[in-house]
Order: sequence, then C-alpha cells, then structure tokens
Amino acid sequence: MRIGLVGLLVLNICGCGAMQGNTGDNASDTGRVPAVASGGPAAGPPPAIDVSSVDVPVAEPTADRPVALGAVVHPSQANPGDKVVLVVRAKMFAPWHIYAAEGPTGVGIPTRLQIDAPGWVAASAWALPAAHVEQSPLGPMSLYEGDVRFVAELQLADDAPAGQHAIAVTVTYQSCNDTQCLPPTK
Repeated sequence: MRIGLVGLLVLNICGCGAMQGNTGDNASDTGRVPAVASGGPAAGPPPAIDVSSVDVPVAEPTADRPVALGAVVHPSQANPGDKVVLVVRAKMFAPWHIYAAEGPTGVGIPTRLQIDAPGWVAASAWALPAAHVEQSPLGPMSLYEGDVRFVAELQLADDAPAGQHAIAVTVTYQSCNDTQCLPPTK
C-alpha cells in the first residue's frame, strides 16, 4: 500500500481498501488533531527538517488582501507508518504583519494553527518561524513579516486505510500595519 498526496491537503492512500472520508462535524467524529502553534498534543517534538525547498504555492498578497496563505503535505507519496510534513506558508504585503504564535503581542491576536485530520494521523507540535520583536507604545510585540513557514510532522499509522482523506488546517491570525489592524480572520 502507498499513500499519495493529491492536491492541497488531500491524503490519498493507494491500496486495496475502500475510499474513506470524514463526515462528522465535531472533534470526536472527525479525528481532529488539535495541534496548535503554541504547543498542542504532540506525537513528538517539532520536526527538524529543512522545508525551504518545498514548493508551497501562495498567491501574491496585495494592499487589499495583505496576507496570502497556502499549505501542502510533503512528500507527495508515502506508505502507512511513514512520516510526512505539513507546511503552511504565509506571505505578507509590506508593511503588513501578523502576530507571532508565541511571545508578547500587546492587544494583537496571536497566530494559531489547528489540524483536522483522520484519527490515524498523529501531529507533532508546530515548528514556528522566527519572530521579529518590535517595540511599540504597548511594549514589545512579536511579529511575522514577509514570507514565513509553519511546519508540523504527521505520523501515519501502520494501519492507515487506503483512499483519499482530507487534512484541513485552520489558521487564525490578525494582520496589521503601522496605522491600522484588520479584524482577526481564519
């Protein structure tokens, strides 16, 4: 049996099993893995892998849409029992930023990431990008600027079923520049 990753965040396990899918709306039905940027349940420490060469397509941010997000699972082929990485990329239009997942954020909303995957997927804690600390009238604030990546390692169970399976990531963030902040969004 081989696991193939087809499209953005669709896990495809090739083999003799039937297509499996999630239809539930809550964590107990969907096998939600609530790995959040500030820790969360971990199948191990954050991955120590260089994902800078992993292609994560992201639209260019604009002044009207200052944050653009994209995500992929890498590699595109895996077997049950293998580990793969989930890479979320955020690009910000200068001079916009989002608040860091960890560190002081003043009144800003820290970035949070949550994985929703089948129960046979165990996620590590998120490896976070380096934050830029800036002084403000409210004190120090940890920010992400430019082009950053968040990485979680996904351990596939030895008995992972064949078929396509959705892996969703919810990113909650607030974007601001020197003069304004937009409402928090997902």
